Amino acid sequence: MVTAGSIAARYSTVRSQIYERMLREPSRPWAVKDLHDALADLDISENAVRSTLYLLLGERVVVEQKGFRAMRVKLTEDGRDVLRVLLESWARQEASA
Repeated sequence: MVTAGSIAARYSTVRSQIYERMLREPSRPWAVKDLHDALADLDISENAVRSTLYLLLGERVVVEQKGFRAMRVKLTEDGRDVLRVLLESWARQEASA
């Protein structure tokens, strides 16, 4: 799971936007293209989405969903909590800066 020193826990605008979008539909299985399309108005590259999803997969924040042609991942229950805590922590840090 995500630790304080892991890349997934380091603030970036792109990761923040991806995490926020995933949490809007926490039960949805996400393919890279689906998530990229959902973020189209934010000018986030498909490579950034792919890298972030693989990062989350490695941290066990998401699990791969079987039975789909393209790789799809879904947030775990613990993963939902982790992303919420990260976003809240980043918001507090931004507010105090």
